[in-house]
Amino acid sequence: MSADATVPQGLRLLRLRLENLRRFSAPVEFDHLQPGLNLFVGPNGAGKSTVVAALRAAFLERHRATTLGHLQPWGRPDAVPSVEIEFDWQGRRHRLVKRFRPKPSVVLTVDGSARDGAEAEDQLASLLGFDFSERGSSKPDVQGIPGLLWVEQGRSELDDKEGLAARVGHAAPPLAAAIAQVVGEVSSSQGDALLERARAERERYLTGARGQARNALLEARNAVSTDEATIAELRSELATYRARVDELAALRSAIDQDQQAGSAARLQADLAQARTRLAEAEQLVERHRERKAGLVALQNERSLVETRRQAMADRRGERERRERELASATEAQAATRERLAAATRREATARAARDQAAAVRAQAEARQTIAQLTADHTRRLAERAEFAKRQAAIHTVRESLAQAERNVAQTRIDAKAVERLHAAVRAVQLAQARAEAVAPILRHQLLDGASITLDGRALTGQGERRLTEPVTVDIAGVGRLIIEPGAGDQTDRRDELARAEAQRDEQLAALGVTSAADADQRLARHRDAVEQHKADRQRLADLAPDGVEAIASRAAALDGEIAALVERLEAARGLMAASMPEADEDLFEGLNEATADRPTLAAASAALAEADAALRRADEQLRQAREADVAAAGKLAAARTERDRVATAAEADTPERAAAIDAEITALAARIDTAVLEVGALDQAITQARSDILRQDIARLQSALKADHDERQTRHDRRIRLESALESEGSLGLEERLADATDRHDRNARRLAQLELEASAWSRVLELLESGRQRTSQRLQAPLRARIDHYLDLLLPGATLQLTDTLAPLGLAITEGPGAGTVGALADQSYGTREQIGLIARLAYADLLAAAGRPTLVIIDDGLVHSDANRLAQMKRILFDAGQRHQILLFSCHPEAWRDIGVVGRVVGAG
Repeated sequence: MSADATVPQGLRLLRLRLENLRRFSAPVEFDHLQPGLNLFVGPNGAGKSTVVAALRAAFLERHRATTLGHLQPWGRPDAVPSVEIEFDWQGRRHRLVKRFRPKPSVVLTVDGSARDGAEAEDQLASLLGFDFSERGSSKPDVQGIPGLLWVEQGRSELDDKEGLAARVGHAAPPLAAAIAQVVGEVSSSQGDALLERARAERERYLTGARGQARNALLEARNAVSTDEATIAELRSELATYRARVDELAALRSAIDQDQQAGSAARLQADLAQARTRLAEAEQLVERHRERKAGLVALQNERSLVETRRQAMADRRGERERRERELASATEAQAATRERLAAATRREATARAARDQAAAVRAQAEARQTIAQLTADHTRRLAERAEFAKRQAAIHTVRESLAQAERNVAQTRIDAKAVERLHAAVRAVQLAQARAEAVAPILRHQLLDGASITLDGRALTGQGERRLTEPVTVDIAGVGRLIIEPGAGDQTDRRDELARAEAQRDEQLAALGVTSAADADQRLARHRDAVEQHKADRQRLADLAPDGVEAIASRAAALDGEIAALVERLEAARGLMAASMPEADEDLFEGLNEATADRPTLAAASAALAEADAALRRADEQLRQAREADVAAAGKLAAARTERDRVATAAEADTPERAAAIDAEITALAARIDTAVLEVGALDQAITQARSDILRQDIARLQSALKADHDERQTRHDRRIRLESALESEGSLGLEERLADATDRHDRNARRLAQLELEASAWSRVLELLESGRQRTSQRLQAPLRARIDHYLDLLLPGATLQLTDTLAPLGLAITEGPGAGTVGALADQSYGTREQIGLIARLAYADLLAAAGRPTLVIIDDGLVHSDANRLAQMKRILFDAGQRHQILLFSCHPEAWRDIGVVGRVVGAG
């Protein structure tokens, strides 16, 4: 099979129609599918996976399957999903129409012969090489050739359950048949029978895949394992029994020792002694608390007496200080009164200056307002004049536009109809030429002076005429000749010419013209009128971009603004004349040297701002002066009040009272010293008693008593349980049972050794037979390896792909170039490489199947997304090459990556 072979007459999808399927609630159709590469592109969510799901459901699912709810259109649970596919196979046209629940049906029509129901689906499965699942949706293990050649989106090539190796295994029967048909030979049936015999004998003992024990060998191993477990259990029970006997003897000895020692009585005596010592320590703490409280009371009392003595000394000093403060406050009030008077005068002067500056600014502002209004009035007048000109131009353009619309209506003619008229004229001309080409020729050569009449017209001399219609020739003195052109081609050409002329006349009548030239002139006039109409509309849009009404509205608004400005201008002038008499003009003199006659608004505003600032400063100074005066008066009153209060309080502070306080302080000091000595002695006694340690002793002894009681109780209970257990176990005969189990284990071990020897022998025989079979398989794999090498040389020159016995890719070997001699498992390659190798292997399988006359269809749903730019370019060459032999449906959400694949992409979901 050559790499540059043309597309065979194999399976070819022609048309695909979907309705009520996922996002496609309305019908969507893909027709005129190419025999080679077909590219479907669209963004995520456009429906590419829906198209693939439709193909899978149409071919691989039973129409009555209840697991196809995912095909239901979104938001329409009652709709009926349907798929219609037309395809060719071996020159026969097939049409498959399948509808799913809630109204399932299927019809397969082959060259007009229809089958429905399960019969149609079984015929389809037999044709494509797959089976239907017994229950539920289609599973990979029954999908056969489609499952192998249809690459699903996001499916890993190394997935144990649905990867390439599993798919190859599911399609093994048709692959093996195709290889055998291509090679032209099969292995010896006798060798196959021997291999099956060896495999069957081995499988009596071991499983085929992992070599695990089964049947008699598994039973023997389980019996030996059970015996070993029983022996170990009996030995453990016997050891436990003996250990319990020893434990019971130790418990009895410990109980006797507890009764003789009397440890509980000693612990009770120690506990009572610790409690007595703790009570004595707590009495010391109570006495210490009482003595400490008395000491604190004496210290507080002495502090109060010392405070009274200090208060007497403080009142004497405070009286002298208050007299000084009163004199100072009197002087401060006199000073603030002088500052208040000065601030009041400055504030009055600043306020008068500010009023004068405000008057000047008001007149300047009035003049500026009048000037601004005058300028605005002038601008609005100019703008209104401009709008008047534009309105006049708009009127002219609108009249031209109306005339252009009338011209368009009067000259309207269908350009396509004119094209059809020209086509009809050309058809007439062609028919005339064809009629003349087959028409007979009448040539005449008459003697001088002789003549004949042809259809009433005299002929003389020499000449000729083609006869496309019957003619009459009159010969004077002879008679009449009636000449009719022959039948056959001439009749057909006359009929063809008549039909062409009838169509031409029909086109002329429909357009209302007498000739094609007349129609062309009318079409030219119509196009000129349309262009004029467009030009007038553009001129109108340029003159009135927001509409003619907006222009009129703006003109009216300008008229209103002009009237309003006139009113405001008159009002401003009247207000200025009424509020600023000529007598006040002297207010402007000297305010701004830059203006000769009157100050500007800026100068007047600056002068007013300066006057305002001066007035604010004067106001602030006046406020501060008033606050200072009020504060000084308050301080003077407070100083006088405090001086009077201190003088009244000091009248009772006599020398006799001071001496009595000193004597009271001396007596309290002596009592405090005595109390300090008593508290110190009690502190020392409490420290030596260590009440915290005594509490710990009590807790420790109580815990020890409880532990001693619990331990004796536990020993007693354990002794009773052991006596009961030993009494019941002593009658079980553990040693006799152990001897019986040991004998049974020896017998089973001898049987297991015999079975393992037989299993090993049959495994060796099977190994030798499979080795010979592998050499045969290598010869049978040669056609597949040739196809794989054909593609692999384009992707990885110098590399070969190792195959398993089931024809699945196993490893990648480098035979030449850098890295020659290295072999890597396929699982160790990058995901992109595994994806590329998987696709190459599928294309090679497709080549073998096609060579064996099996139908092939390759579907790639968003594949090769992990390939770099160089690898992707090589894979495009491989796909294009494979497209010369198979129909390939390639789906991708990256149209820019496939622009150079050589076919135009169909956009899915574009409508």
